[in-house]
Amino acid sequence: MAFPILTLAAQIRSTILLYVALLTPPTTLSQRTLCIFFLPAIYLCHLYTFSSPLAFLSILHCFWSTHLLLFTNPRENFRLICRSKFKSRNGETREWKEGYPKGLKERFGWVSKLLLSPRMIGWDTSAPADTPGSSASATSIPKSKRRSSPLPKATPRTSPSPSPIPRVQRQRLSTWLIERFALVIIYFILIDATNWWMHHDHYFHNIYIHEKGDLDTGLFHTKALWTSFLTDLPKWVDPLAMRILVFGIQEYVLFSYIHSLFAICFVALGRFGIVGEFWGSPYNWPPLFGSLSSVFERGLRGFWGGFWHQLFREMFLGPGKALARVLGLSGKSTTRLAIITTTAFFTSGAFHALTLPNHIDGVDERIAGPSPLGYASFFWLQGACVLFEILINKLMTVVMPERNRGTWSRLLFGMISVAWVIGVLYYSAPLIIDELVKVMRATGLRSVFLFPLGERFLETTSVEPTPIIELIEPPLTTYLIGAATTMAENGPF
Repeated sequence: MAFPILTLAAQIRSTILLYVALLTPPTTLSQRTLCIFFLPAIYLCHLYTFSSPLAFLSILHCFWSTHLLLFTNPRENFRLICRSKFKSRNGETREWKEGYPKGLKERFGWVSKLLLSPRMIGWDTSAPADTPGSSASATSIPKSKRRSSPLPKATPRTSPSPSPIPRVQRQRLSTWLIERFALVIIYFILIDATNWWMHHDHYFHNIYIHEKGDLDTGLFHTKALWTSFLTDLPKWVDPLAMRILVFGIQEYVLFSYIHSLFAICFVALGRFGIVGEFWGSPYNWPPLFGSLSSVFERGLRGFWGGFWHQLFREMFLGPGKALARVLGLSGKSTTRLAIITTTAFFTSGAFHALTLPNHIDGVDERIAGPSPLGYASFFWLQGACVLFEILINKLMTVVMPERNRGTWSRLLFGMISVAWVIGVLYYSAPLIIDELVKVMRATGLRSVFLFPLGERFLETTSVEPTPIIELIEPPLTTYLIGAATTMAENGPF
């Protein structure tokens, strides 16, 4: 119990330090001074909490603080995008940007929104420091003047701006809430269905799959899935592909489920005026995942940069962008893109490796625990594949420029991109799934509620997780009994 309390206390202390740092005006302390004084203190707050059950919070806070204090300069370069609650006569919603405020009260609200915006939705992070009004307080400008100067139209998707203004389809708020509520129900059913599969799949229970000798003929590739419900998969079904698909669907719907619950709650509160426009507007709650068409258009880059959730995108891109600025690389440079890609996936691998619980109480020490290095290798391999994809794309652009590609050529390139992404994920996904399943075996699978008759059905048909000590002891007991029987029949020699 001491570890969670210690982690929460460290989280509170480090959050206060981060607040104080960002509430200090740039005229008082420069960004370099701010980083030197506050960043080591934030690290020291979390020094003894990295091995606790809630270490994820400490590691996330350290990475986020580093991004805001070292790799970016939010006090001078970030601007908050504000929208009027009332539409103009032509039906448009007026928008304006607010830089770092002058008043302490306004600064506190500005910083609070910044700290709770990991996706940077509702922020313009590309504003240069010398842009007029970027560092001045927008709160000192009369409201009439602020509303008379709306933002320019959103830039197209090809713009290099890292934080585009999200656009949602204009619809009634009640319709938006009903749609999100229906999605929450669908997500819950899918989560329950994937949990039901895992309860029946031997792979998610067998503790010996990662022992030496079981790697090549391990349970990940076996077709024997079910106990009493179904004895075998059809021959044309690939068990590896099925497990990757089930695991991927569960991750997708689980993240979307949690995000949708928060979106419904805050938008509903905004409807009654309990929270402001920033928290209660549907504009700031776009879907967590993008469209699969990004995979067709950009391959693996589209999968990670357009389709998969962007919760930590800004945090992982920060080091590469900072290094590119130091080297003076232009925005469209291939070298800059390669540097940002390399550092982003390396940072992602390091972050996920640090957050993987590899010391789980109650697990027998003779069983190999989750490997942080194996977990990180998945993300590093993705980075290498993205770099390879960039190189091939550059070569193909020289051979056949995009302006010369017709409909059939674009269709062919899109199909090749999809096949490439499927192949990369098929052969690399076991790196991450294996480590996560080790944690699941130790902590237990999630319960099944609806699919297909809940726990009652599960008790009669599924494979119950076998305690680790029982998995270890029976072979030893069998060996001793067999040896004793042999000695009794043939003598000791």
